[in-house]
Amino acid sequence: MDSRSKGNTRGTSRKGNIIQTLRGALFLAGVVVAAHLPGPMSTPLLPPATKNHSKPRVGLEVLPPPFPPLQTRPALIFHLVYHSSRGIKANHWLLLPAFIYGALVSVSGSVWGLGAISAVQGGYAIIISKGLGVLFCAFVVAPCYVAAVATNEATAGVIDERLLGFCFALTALLLQVAGHKTFEKLQPSPNLLHGFLAAPALEFVVLCLECAPSFAAKLLLLGWGMEDVEELFVEAASIRTALEAKLTK
Repeated sequence: MDSRSKGNTRGTSRKGNIIQTLRGALFLAGVVVAAHLPGPMSTPLLPPATKNHSKPRVGLEVLPPPFPPLQTRPALIFHLVYHSSRGIKANHWLLLPAFIYGALVSVSGSVWGLGAISAVQGGYAIIISKGLGVLFCAFVVAPCYVAAVATNEATAGVIDERLLGFCFALTALLLQVAGHKTFEKLQPSPNLLHGFLAAPALEFVVLCLECAPSFAAKLLLLGWGMEDVEELFVEAASIRTALEAKLTK
């Protein structure tokens, strides 16, 4: 078998592995979504928001919100409090997918590495945001996956993909930190789980809730309506305003 035939065989095998990994990821996504679909006797994992959430907390000190990674509404409140300006939104819309891409490039020599990072990012998004998580997989994770594989093939023998991906991801991360320092008054305490895992999915959910609130709320499968979405943003804004006021005292 000549070198050209060997190359074609290797390329075909690699494409087959990639297709199998993508099929597995889609199957996992379907299983997770199906497991969270509300049945006749089931209730949402979290109760819908109520008007009490947005009432002013008279006489109480407003503390920085916690970050429970598996609770949709509190996680979104945390994210919204520290990501409010247009500057930081634009920064993260560009650099969060860039971070995922860099991480995937760093392991693009291994189908299992690609599958693991994609499954972790996509799986978390589906768990925290249900139907919106599936869209996140389709419009963020999958394109980053394909781009990472293409980058690996284009740079084979030219540069180490691990070094390239690490430098790309690190640059994206540092630019995000610089964006927080530049555009946001409030600086969150370091939270590795939010920064490395949750932020991409939560930023995508916020974008969907801002652009198509009614449609996005239905895909969350929490029984939310337009009023619940509005109260989410109102509560986050009230907490942010109170915390910013404390900084000026």
